[in-house]
Amino acid sequence: MKYLKTSFLTLITISILTFFSSCIEDMSNEIAKVKAERVDISGDLVDYIQVVQNEYEVVDLKKLYGRLSIKIKALQSMPLEKIEENDFELSTSLLGDNGMPISGVEEFKIDYNSKDKLKSLLKLGSGEEIISLETNLGGYDEGKHASKVKSFTVFSIIKKRKVISTTAKNHDIYKTINSTSKSNVIDNKLNLKLRASDKENDWDEMLDNYEKFIDEYIKFYNKAMEGDISAISKYISLMEKALDLQVSMLKAQNNNELSIKQIQRMIDIQLRMTNGILEL
Repeated sequence: MKYLKTSFLTLITISILTFFSSCIEDMSNEIAKVKAERVDISGDLVDYIQVVQNEYEVVDLKKLYGRLSIKIKALQSMPLEKIEENDFELSTSLLGDNGMPISGVEEFKIDYNSKDKLKSLLKLGSGEEIISLETNLGGYDEGKHASKVKSFTVFSIIKKRKVISTTAKNHDIYKTINSTSKSNVIDNKLNLKLRASDKENDWDEMLDNYEKFIDEYIKFYNKAMEGDISAISKYISLMEKALDLQVSMLKAQNNNELSIKQIQRMIDIQLRMTNGILEL
């Protein structure tokens, strides 16, 4: 049991230290500095935007995922109707000495916050914006790949947005109201609220879940210390949940999605976990 308690406290300590150090880059690792192989952006947006030639850094954010932030310049405006009817994607491939994509490195894709910047450039037809592109988790390893990166290329795609007419929407709503029970209508309202919460990027909800997890974690630990063997079997699932929550919060902090109040709340929750175990 003493070993179990030590393991829990070690995990908490690592979690808190990782959080406080998340804004500090590891200077011992090499950061790849690259230029675009060509300023032209291939694909559907070739006539509308291009890369501003400069030296850019490829960073491995908290050893979780890669990010490349580049400056894009508008060449001409796109008709507003075309912008409203479509979605736009940018992706980047890192190239080695041979001009080929580097093995083991995923494509960097435009992040959510940069999509509005891209649309703004297309509307105005002039100006420059910093556009960030990111890999999925584990898509870029600075230690393995930084020395191999020599340049990059950017590819663009225009995707037709699926649009449902107002008439069709009203017809579907009418059918739903008249063919479902009262309980189903209530469920639909709840689902709409959940989707609205997702759009607002409600990290308060994530912190609520984190706090509930801490309560579960302390209860489990208490049972384990009392000799409940069945509680040990939950150790792995709880550790996985802790890691998932930690990754989500680190990414949120790095993207400046957490307010000062939310950051303080997260620290309080972690300290509450530490104190809860120490008091048992």
